[in-house]
Amino acid sequence: MKRTPLWLAISILAWPLTVLILNMLRFGQLNGMAWGQAASFLGMGLLSGCGLIWARLRSPNHVIRTSCVVGYLVVCPFAFSGALLSGLTWQIPFLGTAVLGGLPLLAGTAVGYFLGYRVTEE
Repeated sequence: MKRTPLWLAISILAWPLTVLILNMLRFGQLNGMAWGQAASFLGMGLLSGCGLIWARLRSPNHVIRTSCVVGYLVVCPFAFSGALLSGLTWQIPFLGTAVLGGLPLLAGTAVGYFLGYRVTEE
C-alpha cells in the first residue's frame, strides 16, 4: 500500500471536518468554539488512522484489507457518538475523544481484520 500518508491524512482530517460540517448545518456559521471542538477530534483521527493503516499493511490479502475498512466504517457512528459524549465525562477533550472515539474504531478495525482472517483461512 503505497498511499499510506494519504490514508492517514484523510483519517486525521475527516473527523474534524465532520464536526465543522455539523456545526455549520446546525448553527449556520462557524465561530471560534467550533474550531476548538473540531481540533479536539484530531487525536481520534490520528489514533484510529494509525490503527487502520497498521492493520491494512499487516493484511496478507485483499479480503482482509477490505474487512478492516468495513469494520472501521461499521463502528463509525458509535465512535462519533462516544466522542461527542466524551466532553461530558472527560475534562480534557483531546484525550476524551481519542479514548471514547478512537478505541471503538480500533476495536472495529480489529474485529474486521479477524473476521476477514477467519473467512480466508483454509
